[in-house]
Order: sequence, then structure tokens, then C-alpha cells
Amino acid sequence: MEHSAAERKIWIIVAAAIALLFIAAAALLLIGGAGLSGRYYDAGSVLSAYDASAVPAVASEGDGRISVRLNREDIYWYADRYGLLDDFAREMESRGVSAGGFRISDGKLTAYARSRWLGLFPLSYRASMTLHWDDGLVLTAESVTLGRGVTLPESRWPALFREAWTIPLGRLSSGIIGARLEGDALILLHRGLDSALPDTLPVDRALLDTLDLFGLPYTEDEALRALLLSLTDDTIPMAQVRELCFAEEDPLAAAARLLSFVDQSVLRSLWDGNDAFTRELLAQPLLRAVGELRRARDTVLLGEQARYEKLLSALRESCKSGSLIMGETGFVSASTGANLDPGALTTLSVAPTDCRALFLYSSSGEGELCTSDMPPAGEIPRNGKNVMDGALDPDTVYDLGVTLTSGGGAPLLLCRRADGAFVLREISRNDYVALLVSPAIPVLDVDTLAPPAAVYEGGAGEGWNGGVIMLLAGEDAA
Repeated sequence: MEHSAAERKIWIIVAAAIALLFIAAAALLLIGGAGLSGRYYDAGSVLSAYDASAVPAVASEGDGRISVRLNREDIYWYADRYGLLDDFAREMESRGVSAGGFRISDGKLTAYARSRWLGLFPLSYRASMTLHWDDGLVLTAESVTLGRGVTLPESRWPALFREAWTIPLGRLSSGIIGARLEGDALILLHRGLDSALPDTLPVDRALLDTLDLFGLPYTEDEALRALLLSLTDDTIPMAQVRELCFAEEDPLAAAARLLSFVDQSVLRSLWDGNDAFTRELLAQPLLRAVGELRRARDTVLLGEQARYEKLLSALRESCKSGSLIMGETGFVSASTGANLDPGALTTLSVAPTDCRALFLYSSSGEGELCTSDMPPAGEIPRNGKNVMDGALDPDTVYDLGVTLTSGGGAPLLLCRRADGAFVLREISRNDYVALLVSPAIPVLDVDTLAPPAAVYEGGAGEGWNGGVIMLLAGEDAA
């Protein structure tokens, strides 16, 4: 059956329309579906290549807050680590996005996405986004481009860009209070020092007392030194600490200096209640800085203590080797006959009139003196037949100690404990003077000394099983 001219015209028009439709679709696919696939970042590839040991840059904002700089790889890493990546993937899927990615450059964020037009044809879009903070990251499209470079009017934007994208960061950290773009990175603003500092923290009293004992300065930081000297008890008022730290050019460094004087057992658990992000980006760097300061200070303290250790060790070894002889008023050198000069045995600045060697014993037997390596009194040479007669039992093994004044002006007795530890024991001023003015070598019953109010145990140099510092209460030191 032949078609009429009108029918043929209709078929031609329909065929032409279908052809145009296919041409338009092909053109749309060519224009809108090409050129952007290289912008789609596969999260798995980014994460597998990520160096987790490279900690993001953390900087002080000058008021106790910190800023954390995250580049594209960091963002993927933390988003995946805290479950944000899965949340965002579900959000993209709900908006019809089959693939996507982003780029941050020159302080601007560009988003790339592929979605299906009419549910069938894959098209690629590029959008310039603005970012602001409103209890989360809020991303809003400013312009949208189809394919390689067809700028779309807002009325033609795909639905996925017509509404802002809100990314809550509560799962990452409750301490985040702001965000901005800078260069090629996302900058997160964190509450920083205000996130986990209680009203007070306990000072490391052992550290301060030891520094005082040796006459060493607390710190070169005058403001911090004044704060520590002003303490009326063993707690540090953190309100003053905040003011002190925030006034510094680098509040985090100032905080580390302050926290290096805090009781370390408390400090180690201070941030336990915070989220993992805060602990990783704030607490751990602070604790590392504190650790470095503590190690440097401990090195100085042990170096100072070593000078006292050397004095006592040299004296004891000289006595055991027979290099010292008991004289009428004190020990003398077996080789020269000269009176013992303790200052010659160490680098301590001590005069013979301020430092004296003496015998020690415990009448109760509970004085924890080290006598296992010392000879009986009767075997120690003397320069006169009757020297120390009646003062020493020749069959008794006495310990040998030294009394002197510390660098901080405290009267001390240096001795060795039964377990081999080196002991610096503060004694009263009256006991110290009595030992110095004794006409013969002093013999001291350690049971008669005032009991220590504080005992601090720590390290010591080679040849000792640790170090012990025993200090008196203020009224007992007189």
C-alpha cells in the first residue's frame, strides 16, 4: 500500500526528529561526558598510597586555639578513619552521583561529579564551591560547568548542586570550631588548649625541690619562673597559665614548658577523655615536646648529681684502698700526709672547712647503711696509735659518708644505702654545724637524724643502684 504525500512527510519529520535527538544526545554525551575522568579520585588508591606517619601540620592561632592543615590526601585519610568517607559516599549516591572528587588550589575548592541524565546518560560536571562553617563544613556551588567547559545557567544546574552540602565533623572531633580554605589545604580550627585543661594541675614537687636543692634555675622563661615561685601549694592555677601562654608568640610552646613542671603521672592521662583526633593532633605533640624538655632537664640534674656521686665514690674507694689514713682531726692522704681536701675529688665548689668525711652507723640496725664493701674500723690505717680510740669499735664495720652544703644552700649528708643507691639526705643546720666543728673524725648514728619529710627516688650514675633524695620539712631544717 502506498503512503500518501502527507504520510511520507510525517515520517520524514519523525525520522528527522529522531536523528536530531540522537545527534543531540551524542553531542551532549561528547560535550558533557568527556574530559573529567582524570579528576575522579579513587579513595582506595589515595588511601593505599598515604603515608600515615606524616603528621599534618599543626600551628598555633595565638589565642590557645590550633589550626590543623589537611591536604587532599589527609582529608581522605581522616575521613576514612573516622567513618566520614562512608557517610559522604552514601550522600553522593542519594544525589545520583556515580563518581566524584575534589581539588583545592589557591584557596578555592573545585568539585567534580558524574551523574546520569534522565537516569541513562553519564554526564560530568565541575563546580566552583565556597566553604563556610556552621557546626560543620557547608559547601555551596557558585558556578557549574558541563564537561570540558560549558558553563550552565543556575536554572540548568543538576539537582546535586542546587542545594548546599553539609558535612558534620562531630565524629572527627567535638573540638573543631571553624574551617577555611588556604592554598591547597583545608584548615580546621580547633579549641586547642581550652579543650582539656582543668582549673588546676598538680605541680611536680619532686622536680622543683630537686632544682632548689642543687641551686639550679627552674627555667629561663621569666614569666613561668615567677608563676612557679608564686605557688602557695602544690597546685598550678590554670587560669593564670592560660593568660601566660596566650601572651606568648607561640602558646603551644609556652604550654609545653609549663606542662613540663606538672606531675607527669597526671599529665599522661589528662587527655584520655578527649576524642582521638584531639589526642593525636594536640595532646601527643604537646606530650612529645614535654618529654623532650623533661629529658633535657633530667640530663642536667643527673649531671649535677654526678658531681656529688663522684665525691662520695672517690672518698669510699680511697678509704678501701688504704689511700686515706685516720688522723687526729680528720682524714689525711697516705702518700702526702696532707689533710683531705674533698674539693679535690670532684668539680664541686667546696672548701675543706665546709665539707667533712665521717663514719656512719645505725644503733637500731635499721638505718639502711651500706657496710658490705667497707673494712672493719680496726683495719683502716691511722697515723697514731691512739687515734680515734674509744670513738670506734675496731671490730665494727662503719659506713663512710660526707657532709657538705648543696648548691642550693641545704646541709647534706651523702652516703650509700644498703641496696647500693646513692643518697643525698638533708640534715638540720645544727647537726651540720656540730659535725663540722667536731675535734676528731665525726661518728654519726643516723638514727638520731630528723626523719625526712619527703623522699624522691630516681636515677644515678654508673656504679649506683639509683639515687635517693631525702628532704626535711621546713621546721626540721633549722
